[in-house]
Amino acid sequence: MKKLLFISSIIALFFSGCTEYPDANFAVNKTTVQPGEYIQFTNYSDNAIKYEWDFGDGTYSTDINPRHSYSSEGTYTITLTAEGRHGKIDRVSLNIAVIIVYPYADFSVDRTTVQPGEYVQFTNYSENAISYKWDFDDGTFSTALNPAHSFTDEGIYSVSLTAYGQNGNYDIAYITIEVIYTELEIEVAEWNEYNIIQFIVDDCGVWVYDNLNEWLYDDGSGAIISGYTGYDGKISFLGLDDRSYYIYVEKTDAYGYIIYDNYNIYQDFGTSYITTQRLVPYQYNYWLAWADYYGNKRISRVNQDIENKNVKRAPRMHKNRVSKIKIRTNTL
Repeated sequence: MKKLLFISSIIALFFSGCTEYPDANFAVNKTTVQPGEYIQFTNYSDNAIKYEWDFGDGTYSTDINPRHSYSSEGTYTITLTAEGRHGKIDRVSLNIAVIIVYPYADFSVDRTTVQPGEYVQFTNYSENAISYKWDFDDGTFSTALNPAHSFTDEGIYSVSLTAYGQNGNYDIAYITIEVIYTELEIEVAEWNEYNIIQFIVDDCGVWVYDNLNEWLYDDGSGAIISGYTGYDGKISFLGLDDRSYYIYVEKTDAYGYIIYDNYNIYQDFGTSYITTQRLVPYQYNYWLAWADYYGNKRISRVNQDIENKNVKRAPRMHKNRVSKIKIRTNTL
């Protein structure tokens, strides 16, 4: 009977000793990192009272759940040694790949041709970057992710995006933006039945309207823009939209009498002689404005009836109300 009890005690002691063996186990939040990027180690070991981590780069830790980063590229074997009671140990290993991930710069724009003052929207498609720098090639910069930018002057601009990664690595992408006005050059000439330019009209007032009603009844303050022709009978308006416009022209003498306008031409032929073609955007557009010459039949600035035709009251020159539109004239 005593022999049986002794054997039972030995068996119980044997199985009790087995449960004291540690079981080393751990997990990481990532197995591929860049130099300097931290890894979090989570310890799931059982039956252990202390731990030692060997990070494979000559450094160690006895923390339960350490974190660690590597300074150089390579493949590192991390070993966790879990020690239980009575000096029993267990080990488990895992490989970590440390590589340099280089940034890739890439972006798009919603347009590559604009007028001065029009905004371009930039959309960033870069990868593996932590910061950005935009150089708009006009002396201005941005660190925004997806900036919008407008250019003040005409020209061709090489916009660059620098995408910065970790460890000082970077990549650069470029897109060219052309900044150019939509230009409408108007030449004023004396009308004749042959529609052949014989005499140009210099120092002639030109008013640009966006609808016929204002062309008919406005005093000039409702014009989009206005100005006077140069010595060559021409004036250019910059920054207009891609649409058609109604053009009124008028020249007066030193006494304030109208000697040229295009109101009677409108009365005789309709809007075809006062309406421009639809402007082609970002290009030079030309339009010829015919002006009726009154000669000795001088018309005052007050509405009069000349040969049963109502004469439009002369518009007054005014300050340009649309700041984005500019005038270019040829002068001596």
